[in-house]
Amino acid sequence: MDKLFILIVLLILGNFSCVNKTDIAPTIKNDSLHVIDLDRAEEKDRYTFSSFFDNAKCIVLKDSGNARLRGIDKLIAYNDLLYVMDKPPLDDTSIELLSWRSVKKTDLYESNHIAKTLMVFGRDGKIVRRIEQVPGRYCNFKDFTIDTDKNEIILLDTDKIHIFDLNGKYLNTVQFRQGGANQTTLQYHNGLIYTNIRSFQQMDDDCLLQSVNIITGQRENRFLKTKEHNKGWNELIVHNMNFFIPKFGQPYLFRHSFMDTIFAVTDQGLSPHVVIKSKDMITEQDLILPDNTDPVDFFSDELKRKGKIYSIFSYFETPGYIHFRYFKGSEMRYVFYNKKNKTTQVTTNFQNDLVYTGERHIPPRFDFFDQNGAYEYINDNRMKLLLSGRRFLKPPFQDQLKKLNSKSNPVIFYYEFKP
Repeated sequence: MDKLFILIVLLILGNFSCVNKTDIAPTIKNDSLHVIDLDRAEEKDRYTFSSFFDNAKCIVLKDSGNARLRGIDKLIAYNDLLYVMDKPPLDDTSIELLSWRSVKKTDLYESNHIAKTLMVFGRDGKIVRRIEQVPGRYCNFKDFTIDTDKNEIILLDTDKIHIFDLNGKYLNTVQFRQGGANQTTLQYHNGLIYTNIRSFQQMDDDCLLQSVNIITGQRENRFLKTKEHNKGWNELIVHNMNFFIPKFGQPYLFRHSFMDTIFAVTDQGLSPHVVIKSKDMITEQDLILPDNTDPVDFFSDELKRKGKIYSIFSYFETPGYIHFRYFKGSEMRYVFYNKKNKTTQVTTNFQNDLVYTGERHIPPRFDFFDQNGAYEYINDNRMKLLLSGRRFLKPPFQDQLKKLNSKSNPVIFYYEFKP
């Protein structure tokens, strides 16, 4: 009897694993791949915002009534509205790996376990609506995306997605059917949900990305073996930001902490979009933690000491240029790649001459962009720096921000691309 029971259980588990097992999908060749060789880049003393942007606009999010934000975790601009997900009030530098010691280790864990709220603002900064719960149940919202085909909002819960219309009406919940993984960010594309994968166990076929059927919740494909594409690293401790980047004119892009290739999510599948080359790129060997070493201390001190290149972020793309930031040890650098002549320039000073009057400015970080321009939100410590340096702002922005204080909602800057 016991043997028969064990056999039945094994058969059930075998069938379950067959249903949920998917092969690792190959990437698609891209003949227009951009290869950025940092070792051959020209060093520049500085770049200015006016080289790429026509003008800057400041959007002050009103914090009256039910519009109080703890901070901004993610921003999407869609149909003249700003969809903003709030976040626990962590030190903003934790996102950029600038000051690990200013962040409590428990905060890094809790930031992914505190329910977040989605708020919708007009471009005048006034609240339009907020979504914080599904009727009749507790939700732990982690991320959101917009289904631009059906005009629906999709919110990621721990192991499911909740779907709302653009007016905030709850429509449906879909349970993810795969097991053994934890997803923290998601992106809609062409009828599928793409999410990062953080496996609970290190496996030979451990992957970074998956696609999920939006109707059934069943996994369709897995992409990008962790060992091959992210130096074997699939933890969240060094990457508290969204893995997806909007690309000019669609599709969306995907990157992870230590990847040297940025991939495009296309109708045909995953395709390499940008490859970053350098003899100083971080290696798998660089990420081996010595015994009894605290990971936070390791990434705060050891990576800076090694002087290796890692963490591609603050990405935007125009028809003519690709821009992003990266770290080389403790130094932050800005990259400008000319698509037409395939040349690369690098600087440590990207001067915001559209908002600030002089040399003092807050290092820019672009959080969302579309075909018209790039968006930057000012959070936490950066908000304090902005308000303490109001005298360095150009007159239009001095007037807009003069009544704000450290408890005010974050501020959004929009920069319009040059034609």
